[in-house]
Amino acid sequence: MTLSKYRAFLTAVETGSFTAAAKKLFCTQSAVSRMVNDLEEQWGVTLLNRRKSGVTLTSSGWALVPYIRSVCAEEVRLEGVLDEMTGLKIGTIRIGLIHASAQVWMPKVLPAFHKLFPAIRFELSIGNTEAIENWLNEDRVDVGVMVAPFDPSFNAQLLLMDEIKVVFPKGHELSHYDKVPVEMLGHYPLVLNEQGWCREVKDFFSDSRNNVVVKFKTVSSYAIESLIASGLGISLLPQLSRTINPFGLENRSLEPAAWRRIYLVTKDIPTSPAIKAFITYMPKILFSNPPV
Repeated sequence: MTLSKYRAFLTAVETGSFTAAAKKLFCTQSAVSRMVNDLEEQWGVTLLNRRKSGVTLTSSGWALVPYIRSVCAEEVRLEGVLDEMTGLKIGTIRIGLIHASAQVWMPKVLPAFHKLFPAIRFELSIGNTEAIENWLNEDRVDVGVMVAPFDPSFNAQLLLMDEIKVVFPKGHELSHYDKVPVEMLGHYPLVLNEQGWCREVKDFFSDSRNNVVVKFKTVSSYAIESLIASGLGISLLPQLSRTINPFGLENRSLEPAAWRRIYLVTKDIPTSPAIKAFITYMPKILFSNPPV
């Protein structure tokens, strides 16, 4: 029961409210509030500031969070030992995913993995590479699917070289190019999302010699494509995020080409059989010839 209270507290911290934590934990808001209250009464400290806008950590909460996370991480490691004993019959895999991998890959990977190991549970968290890197370091996820660069001490397996494409409305004058010279980007208003970009593209925009006009910024690839379809500009998007093309947009490669590298990452060498199995089978499920 104490571990449930720890998880309720950590989830409230991560989501910023008891209501959001309750949705993530599939319980009621009052249950989350009660479990946090129980911890505060048991320890004689106030862990969270309660406001109408949500909850934030007190100084005592900040001091205790690393220890509570450590206890919960040990529970996951205990599950790994039990996995070993029971022949991978049980276990939980916590995965941090960039948006495109969650949208495109997980609907293929999870059903196939579930057929092989039906008792394994998954907890999915969606964010950018910076967030996933933090989650790995804080033991909030076991596995990350993320874009380089990241902490070089991580164990990483290359999954995909994801090409960055120029995206524009159907019939746009750029459709006459086989490959779009990068200098041409300065001739059109741009709709951009910086999350997950490769360093080469970032360097282009940081170069003062390249006169570009960024008209809109948003974190949603769907919103970007909607704005492009409305004739408000062009964009640069990774090919993986364009697997679904709801607006019938066109795309071309850049000249010179630009890529981002997507990796399957763990903080340490995995000990849990469930995590080992996922790392082994995910590339096999996705690719007939997975990268090495």
